[in-house]
Amino acid sequence: MSLTKEQIELLERSNRTIAIVGKFSNSTDKKEYIFSNVDKNADRPLSAPAFFELARPEICSQNNKTITIGNFSYQGYDLSTPLMDKKGAHSQPIMLDSQLLTTNQANKNFSTAEKIQAEGGILFQELLENLNTVSAYSHSNFPKSLLAISRDYLALYVDENCEDGIGMAKWQSNFSEDQGLNTAIVKYLSCYESDNRDNIAEIRAFLIENKYSGELLNTLIRAVVNLKNILVTENEHDTIWNRLKRERLFADGWLENISGDKNFGFAGPQVSKNTFMSWYNTFKYASDSVHRLIRSPVQHSFLFCYLASKYEAHSAAGTPQAARNIYDTSFITTIWPGHLF
Repeated sequence: MSLTKEQIELLERSNRTIAIVGKFSNSTDKKEYIFSNVDKNADRPLSAPAFFELARPEICSQNNKTITIGNFSYQGYDLSTPLMDKKGAHSQPIMLDSQLLTTNQANKNFSTAEKIQAEGGILFQELLENLNTVSAYSHSNFPKSLLAISRDYLALYVDENCEDGIGMAKWQSNFSEDQGLNTAIVKYLSCYESDNRDNIAEIRAFLIENKYSGELLNTLIRAVVNLKNILVTENEHDTIWNRLKRERLFADGWLENISGDKNFGFAGPQVSKNTFMSWYNTFKYASDSVHRLIRSPVQHSFLFCYLASKYEAHSAAGTPQAARNIYDTSFITTIWPGHLF
């Protein structure tokens, strides 16, 4: 891949520049990211979390073959990078905490099959913990708090960034009456990052339906995107967020003491701080972890092998016996007891 003239000049200006050239993702058309702790024009400060958040590296998988173990055939996957992406492959973001980036935590003396089962056990435990966390946010006060924050934050953002103004009476009426708009905003603030684009498009459609257009429409879209960004990064220094905390609905301080508020709080999980931002990120971390696992078919194999080991701990050669035990226990004994074949 050849560098542009501007990229070459950037490299020549300093011998302290590291250039990583390649294709990290299929989900963005942006050609260049600059990470720096000294350059004010950089996209992000130089850090691993910033790189994963912005560049969003992906791995591609394609289930285009079968693997035979003993007398049984299983679906197999080919893995590739976005640069070598094959037609029909499924792209999956790799986040900083992805299991695909960790070394195998199983005993070094384990066989490959045993290591796979052990890794599957770790995935299964994390899945249960994350599902348990997400379930705590099924309380109606969670979307209620998201909508209360969104309504006033978006209005304040427009007030600072758009000359047209939002028209508070109309805006409050839309928020109280348009359930479609409310649902779209909650979906966006709650969704997995790869779903951002579709959910933003849905918000835009509802705003257009409510007669928002031009610069006001674009400013509202920027506002909701900025709101999610400051929540995800827990940016409590955001100027509009600090204006929001002084608004009448938030003046009693429930953004800083969410569990203690009778109108917006609920019995959520243990968090390091009792602020809304901390509560929100506890939910997002757990929810995103579940989404990543669900959307990573490569990792499903680890789970299947772990669950099979609960019927029969097995080596690669012993897979057929584990499968037989699953069949005998789950199908013959449970589903059709006493049925003869």
